[in-house]
Amino acid sequence: MLPPGGNEPVEENRLGDGASHAKFASFDDHMVVIGSANQDNQSWYYADETSLAIAGRDNTVYVRDRLFQPAFDRSVAAD
Repeated sequence: MLPPGGNEPVEENRLGDGASHAKFASFDDHMVVIGSANQDNQSWYYADETSLAIAGRDNTVYVRDRLFQPAFDRSVAAD
């Protein structure tokens, strides 16, 4: 069964073993924040979610290019 919008899921998510709850934010390629927390008070104070901020251009570019860019490249645009 196709998801709403009719797009096939990427191969890694087809069996449910590639889905990710991870969040990613990069700021001018000088800081990266990764983790499970949504950007709201519920996640920060009550839901035991967590995130990690990493400073430095080399670190930020490494995380972006190795961990998140491959997933972005496989993603399908939402309508």
